[in-house]
Amino acid sequence: MNFTSYKQFACLSGLPRAGSTLLTAILCQNPKIHAEGNSALSTIMWSTLQGYNECCEQLNANNKVETMNEIIRAIPHIYYKNIKEEIVIDKCRTWLLPLNHALLNTYITNDYKVLFLERSIVDVVKSFVKIYRTNGIYDAKREADLLIEHSNPLMKCVDSLEHAKKCALLEGGDKHFLFINYNDLIADPREAVRKIYAFFEWEPFEHDFDNIVQKYPENDDIYVIDGKNLNGLHKIRNSIGRQDNSTTVLSDELIAKCLEVDKRLGYI
Repeated sequence: MNFTSYKQFACLSGLPRAGSTLLTAILCQNPKIHAEGNSALSTIMWSTLQGYNECCEQLNANNKVETMNEIIRAIPHIYYKNIKEEIVIDKCRTWLLPLNHALLNTYITNDYKVLFLERSIVDVVKSFVKIYRTNGIYDAKREADLLIEHSNPLMKCVDSLEHAKKCALLEGGDKHFLFINYNDLIADPREAVRKIYAFFEWEPFEHDFDNIVQKYPENDDIYVIDGKNLNGLHKIRNSIGRQDNSTTVLSDELIAKCLEVDKRLGYI
């Protein structure tokens, strides 16, 4: 199989509603960088690895275990086979769940680097709820379900973030992990991007923070709840500014649960 591919693989992970869509649009201004929307790569790799359990007898009997490993290692290059840029930023919010972390370390590179975007859970939930209500979804149970442990779209990302922070303490955060808070990205995008470039060891590039265009917009028609599209889920503005969620009111019980998670993550 002949295909062109990237020279550097970088990971973008972290919490939803924490600025990843905005950041990828900014970084894509650099002609050396390719950064799409939410990636299916880790899921495809994991599903392929699980296929080994269904055919391990045949693979072992025919001495083809290493063939399976080669197939999995090739998946990232096939997934991004048509890109021309040197650097791929693969956006998956759960790259640092333990099993995905193992995939990254074993089949892509043991010199991996992961950028994590963080944000107060109160603000994340408010942002989700605002999207729901804007699209006519008024469901208190669904809003509360955002905080069910180990669930998508939020709490599995919290698991990933907690694992990343533990790994950063054990492995040396400066080498493998960079944590950027949404508030810092919005308040001083130039400094946040400077830190990102230093972390990934990229050559400097002058970004335009007042003329931001999504090079690879996600199709929000795909995301549906109760038959209603989540319009605006991945929409960004041309210039950086904080979205006003002050009019989005959460119940006292939901706020209390959000604050519990914020405390767990060390935000308060």
